[in-house]
Amino acid sequence: MQSLTLLETRLVDHGQSLTHARKLIFLLFTNQPYISVDQVLSLIGTNVNRATIYRTIALFEGLDILSRLYVTRDTYLLSLREPFASHHHVFLCTHCFEVTTFSEPAFLPDALSAASKKIEGSVYSHELVLRGVCARCHTGAQTKT
Repeated sequence: MQSLTLLETRLVDHGQSLTHARKLIFLLFTNQPYISVDQVLSLIGTNVNRATIYRTIALFEGLDILSRLYVTRDTYLLSLREPFASHHHVFLCTHCFEVTTFSEPAFLPDALSAASKKIEGSVYSHELVLRGVCARCHTGAQTKT
């Protein structure tokens, strides 16, 4: 599995090793792209010590393996960063907090190029998070009125 090889390389480059717990937590994110810390704790169960889970998440964030998607000021979901996950963009429903991923819109590369020229810099990375109300919540809100 290529992503596990990338993970091990990233860890070794920073003086860490790929332990069973780290592998288990990493694989959880490959199967469920956006999950909360509470969900990680629940899904891992008693297979890994709670403190180890928290330390692993902190390590993965520090090594740019995981990133946070804030759904409220104090609540966030975690997901794998590139190159551990494919490049994608996110729509976050602000009612039910469901996350939908989508591929890059055709206009975005030109917009990024124009932005680079305007700031006289170089864009090497970007994240696009759209926030709104999903179709299910929108329909539910309309039927209640």
